[in-house]
Amino acid sequence: MKADIIVKSIIFNRNLNRILLLQRSGNDPTGANTWEGVGGNIECGECLEEAIKREIREETGITDVKTKRIAYVTLAGGQKPYCIIAYLCESKTEAVVLSDEHQAFLWANEDDCKNMLPRAILDDFEKNKIWELFHAPSPHHKTAIITGASSGIGAAITKELLLLGYKVFGFGRNFTPLLAGLAADDAFAPLLSYFTPVSLDLTKTGILAEKIREIKKSNPVSLLVNNAGAGYFGLHEELKPAMIHEMVTVNLEVPMLLCQLLLRDLKETNGHIIQISSVTAKKSSPHGCAYGATKAGLTAFSGSLFDEARKYGIHVSCIHPDMTKSNFYRSADFTVDEEPDCRLAPEDVAAAVRAILTAREGMVVSDITLTPQKHRIAKRARAKEE
Repeated sequence: MKADIIVKSIIFNRNLNRILLLQRSGNDPTGANTWEGVGGNIECGECLEEAIKREIREETGITDVKTKRIAYVTLAGGQKPYCIIAYLCESKTEAVVLSDEHQAFLWANEDDCKNMLPRAILDDFEKNKIWELFHAPSPHHKTAIITGASSGIGAAITKELLLLGYKVFGFGRNFTPLLAGLAADDAFAPLLSYFTPVSLDLTKTGILAEKIREIKKSNPVSLLVNNAGAGYFGLHEELKPAMIHEMVTVNLEVPMLLCQLLLRDLKETNGHIIQISSVTAKKSSPHGCAYGATKAGLTAFSGSLFDEARKYGIHVSCIHPDMTKSNFYRSADFTVDEEPDCRLAPEDVAAAVRAILTAREGMVVSDITLTPQKHRIAKRARAKEE
């Protein structure tokens, strides 16, 4: 007796620590309203992996799936038997676009699976140790280093990285407000143990370099976010030499130094470098000549570094945000407009970081510019210099 071959998938999202289940449509003649994994028949001329990737694409819209291994092979179907070949797959994608065959989806934990899947599938999961997926080492095995992590854009990116499963070393000055906020938030309180604040003056580059060497001794770094920035605005002749020195050091020298210290490590992890530059890098910036020049230098450095390191598997991305609501402009005679469509929020930049890190393997977002819908700033009296 011949048996048809059907390919099925167990799609595991490591960041969520869940697998994808689909619910069949209510009018399905063979299994209305039942829950299952993604899969189907093999088309003529297809190999098994081609078939499972096509089925996943057609039934979920997910295109970044990686087939890891065959999880199990089983016979089913009674008098008309069919052979099920189940593949263990991984995806970073969370969004699902259902085909007409299914009416709902769920990224399911172990309890969800046990409550929703048919007994035959549960038996296969039990026999083939699929439940071990949910009990693998913590997803926070990836290490990220981010500068300027204590407030504003850096704090928003830090939160995003924790949700993405990173162990985060954040460099900044005063972490008290951020730590208090994380501890009081039910979504982040369980993740606090994965965040290590490092209070440090980034202009002390010798101390900074020593701290980086200490971190990477026991943590394989897979992400560097150069976010810290210093900005002084006004007529260039009114700037003090110390202000210019600080901007050049924090905005340009420190990112170059950290990249140099971590490039070999990032080659080992096929890691990411994300630079938070500025829209001023791409245009004339009167009353911000020196600041714009440092950010233009960072953007130019990032492009060249990507061309130099891409063949080694390193991803380099540069984000250019427009004016963002934060304390960054505290020493300027202008600030962001309060209307939401006239300024960015720190979370907008953090969302761009997430998009970069969750893009499919093999595609690099090298350059992003973020702007509000309208261009408007608010003027104020110049703050007293500190």
